[in-house]
Amino acid sequence: MLSWNSNFTPLETIGRPMRKKGFLTGFTLIETIVALAILSLIFLDMAQIIKIGYSAGLKSKKYVTACSLSRAKIEENSRVPLPADGMVAEDYNTIADFMDFRRETTISNYNATYGAALKQVLVTVYWDSGASSVSFTTLKADY
Repeated sequence: MLSWNSNFTPLETIGRPMRKKGFLTGFTLIETIVALAILSLIFLDMAQIIKIGYSAGLKSKKYVTACSLSRAKIEENSRVPLPADGMVAEDYNTIADFMDFRRETTISNYNATYGAALKQVLVTVYWDSGASSVSFTTLKADY
């Protein structure tokens, strides 16, 4: 049970820690340091989680952009007559607004079982200096 120290008037005890069985109540310096150490570990872990989430978001954004560039090239090839068989490469810094991506389009004959004249269009988009890539392929009638 708490009791008043008789050496002080009630107004003098405002702001002073009360005694409990001879010990002061409140935080000691060691308890404060331990609490700060625990909080800093928690904040460091949260910072790592945020960093991992940010890098995953960037990878996902690049992948989605590469898929969109590949599909756009396939759509572009579906509207125009196909050129002769071969490969057309668009190097880095040549695709407008997408300087970090390189796109290759390969057109080849497709051997159909029923004699249809088909061309296979393969579009591959590279990014991260060629470390990552995505490919889409489609068939188009050669007429």
